[in-house]
Amino acid sequence: MTLPFNPIDPPGENPRKYHGLYTVEWSRRLAVGTEIFPVIDEQDDAPFIGQFKVQDCLLSQLIDTRLRTSLNGHSEIGPNNFDFGAGDENGKGHAVIRLRPKARRVCYKLTWHRIASPTAAHIHAGPVGVVGPVLVNLKPQAHRFRHRESAGQARGCVRGVVRPLARDLGLHPSGFYVNIHSAPFPDGAIRGNLKR
Repeated sequence: MTLPFNPIDPPGENPRKYHGLYTVEWSRRLAVGTEIFPVIDEQDDAPFIGQFKVQDCLLSQLIDTRLRTSLNGHSEIGPNNFDFGAGDENGKGHAVIRLRPKARRVCYKLTWHRIASPTAAHIHAGPVGVVGPVLVNLKPQAHRFRHRESAGQARGCVRGVVRPLARDLGLHPSGFYVNIHSAPFPDGAIRGNLKR
């Protein structure tokens, strides 16, 4: 994989290529963002190991990103924003979301405990305490779905996810949440906002 990075404070005046996990080309533009990746300079047979900040937006457009969250009933919101506790207070769960921007896919694994059989699962826009619109419909895309008694899991991939959405999810995961719906809780049984 080759990524055009924009590291901070490039050593020397000439562009250099750095090899290791990625190939890095120096630029006079300063980088912004918080992601840090190790690179090795093998130019002139003089290995150099360092860490450099790179542009989050660039990485999010080009490489896979893994997000996760814990799900619970207290995080579900009622008719009014910040009206916590609208979900199944006994319910717990976990979600792992893998963004694959180049393939325009979002893959996922959901697990849940102590809730009725799920009727739907989504990724919504909305920070903690706020109800937002559905952006990605997960459950219909599940190629594995299992529920027994009050627990189960599902996994699958959603195709055709536009790259700007995948980029925004990767850049600002806390502004999005996963929730699982059930018949007793049609507006959402358990919920959790995403994080890296």
